[in-house]
Amino acid sequence: MNNQSNEPVLGSAILTGANAVLVKFTFSKPENIPVGLKKKWRASDYRVDVAHAEAAEDAGQSELSAIGRVRNNRIDTGEQVIVLPSAQIALLRAGLRLQGFPLTDAFWQERKRTGKKSQYILTCAFGHGGKAMAASEELTAALQSLSNDASWTAYVWQNPDKTITVNCNSRQLAVAPKHALVVRKGTIAVREVATNLTEGQEAE
Repeated sequence: MNNQSNEPVLGSAILTGANAVLVKFTFSKPENIPVGLKKKWRASDYRVDVAHAEAAEDAGQSELSAIGRVRNNRIDTGEQVIVLPSAQIALLRAGLRLQGFPLTDAFWQERKRTGKKSQYILTCAFGHGGKAMAASEELTAALQSLSNDASWTAYVWQNPDKTITVNCNSRQLAVAPKHALVVRKGTIAVREVATNLTEGQEAE
């Protein structure tokens, strides 16, 4: 069982055998939500915990089935393989598409917090062998802004339900990233960078 760590981890996530990669951007400004993008009802934390635990049991990893979420001070059912305090995400979309993981779905959710402002989560699902969705201009522009114009604290988890989760928190505007998440040889890996790169530079 693994607690989420904020210490840098320069590992990799294996795409072979994965059904989907879920890239999640968490932010506090609702204006970052693309106009017209569908909203999904957010299950309670406990119900999501139970779903994760059941997935661990089904995968034969009962030792990972303790109730927990991918958040500070709680136990996750997957393996935390990458932690980057200052990361760029822009290179993932093109790399995943080239590996047979097109963008198949996108939606947003609201996380209401007692006594605090709500947080908003924009989720992009890249399904293995799936049919690419028709991304609107608004969604494309939002993803370019979120991915290109900021650094994130990024946590990558390899989960027993055959998904890979990329959690992007603590957006840092006007901060040059130190690393970028890239797709290399069937893995999501880490590349050192000194500035923001564009999708067109993914393979360089």
